[in-house]
Amino acid sequence: MKVAAVVSTKGGPGKTTVGANLGAFCADAGVRTLLIDLDNQPSLSSFYNLSHEAPGGTYQLITSNECSQLVSSLILLATEQVLAQAERYPFTLLPIRMTRQSTGAGTVFLRWSRMDRSKMGVDLWAELILDDRTPVSLVSELLAMELQRIMINMQISGNRPANPLS
Repeated sequence: MKVAAVVSTKGGPGKTTVGANLGAFCADAGVRTLLIDLDNQPSLSSFYNLSHEAPGGTYQLITSNECSQLVSSLILLATEQVLAQAERYPFTLLPIRMTRQSTGAGTVFLRWSRMDRSKMGVDLWAELILDDRTPVSLVSELLAMELQRIMINMQISGNRPANPLS
């Protein structure tokens, strides 16, 4: 299963249009496609006729057992594949590494960190790419790892149910 997310914190940049076109392209290519519009004002259904309407809304979707299983699967993917690759040679020779960070709520995210954990964050990835000690031969693999890290973190954070009472 492949998952694509079209996200932006800004309203109006064309998220729904891009998602609709991407979904249409995939469907036209014969790929089984599911589009979900989680916007506060969903408008994806104005692009296409609905073949199925969910019995509940977004809150019911994200608090369902299937969502918890999805988050668990994403965390497993993050730790057993992406992080496992980052913890193997030659990545272990680099001064900045990808690490696992858990929140108080039990959510797991992948972060870039200095060896002494004095600093964490995405700006360290850019620092690593520009570092003279980083072999040019690793740059494409580091880029792929960063893209995987971003997508997994976005999917995990997007699938965590928020407490509607807080």
